Amino acid sequence: MRSSIGRLAGVILLLGTFIVAMVSPGDTQTISEQSAVTDDQYFLVENAVAAEPVFHDWLRRIVPKRQLFKPGSQRVHRIHRIAPGEGTVIGWRYAYDIPDGIDEEHSFKLTLFLPRLVPQGETLVELGAAGKDRAYAVESRNSLAWPDLACMGLVREGTVRLVRDGDHVAAEFDFVVERTGPDDVFPPGEICPTEEYRRKIRLKVIDFEDLTPWQGRAEGNVGHGEEWPVESN
Repeated sequence: MRSSIGRLAGVILLLGTFIVAMVSPGDTQTISEQSAVTDDQYFLVENAVAAEPVFHDWLRRIVPKRQLFKPGSQRVHRIHRIAPGEGTVIGWRYAYDIPDGIDEEHSFKLTLFLPRLVPQGETLVELGAAGKDRAYAVESRNSLAWPDLACMGLVREGTVRLVRDGDHVAAEFDFVVERTGPDDVFPPGEICPTEEYRRKIRLKVIDFEDLTPWQGRAEGNVGHGEEWPVESN
């Protein structure tokens, strides 16, 4: 384990690069400075629910108060796990490294949990952080080498507009993610700020059986395949 002094020195050296890396994935101003390991993966899984909702309840308690979490927490990935169920899950996954960086592998995950299946035609989904039958979303950003600088958050308010024609699903995100970070080195607001998302995408409809650990099909302790896309669809 690194000493506090050694960890602080390393974090200071990497902070500038890390802040650039942890902006919105796909941002045209930063994508040229990154080397993508995977393209943005947008997917929709039907008959699926949150595998470990207890961690979502935990996020609802700590994020509004900006309470901090233990560095290196496996919850950064476990909040995105998916299990069979009666709802719909929408995922956005992105992994990238920074050229000429040292241990600069970063990941981004956003997962939306909808209580029902998505019908044909147009549907407007309102996102909220409370209520058993309401749709909600969780998000995390992580550095493999520097988990002290991870972020976790959830959607404070907003909507997702879905337009479905068979297995073709278009989505429009319009929401705000509020985050918190680990209780180490820097205040969470510096590296885990509140952020607004406005984006139009197309979702790939996939079966639960085809999910990879990176996308959310995982159990037990977090393994490398959940932290990094060693396999993809």
